[in-house]
Amino acid sequence: MKCTYLPVTLALSVIVLVSACNTETKNQNAIQDHHEKHEKNEMGGEDKSDQFKNIEFASKYDTICGMPINAGIADTLMHDGKIYGFCATECKEEFKKMLAKQP
Repeated sequence: MKCTYLPVTLALSVIVLVSACNTETKNQNAIQDHHEKHEKNEMGGEDKSDQFKNIEFASKYDTICGMPINAGIADTLMHDGKIYGFCATECKEEFKKMLAKQP
C-alpha cells in the first residue's frame, strides 16, 4: 500500500512554514512603519526637537516599543519623580496600564 498522505502532509507543512514566515515579516513591517511614522515630526511640521533638550528622561528608549526617544517624542509621563518619553500616545497608555497592574 502506497503512502498517499506523505505528499499532502509535506505540502501542508511547507504552506504552514511559509505562512508563519510571512506573518512574522508583516509584523516586523508593521513595527517598522510605526517607528517611521513617529520619527517624522507630526506636530504641525515645525521642528520641536529642542523642546525636550534640557529634560532628563528615565530612559533613552520608549519603555513599551523600544524606540529611541531621540527619534521623536509624542507624549510624556511623570512617574515616581521620573519623566518617561513615548513615541506615541498609545505607548504611553500601555505604560499606564502596566503601572496600574503593579502592586
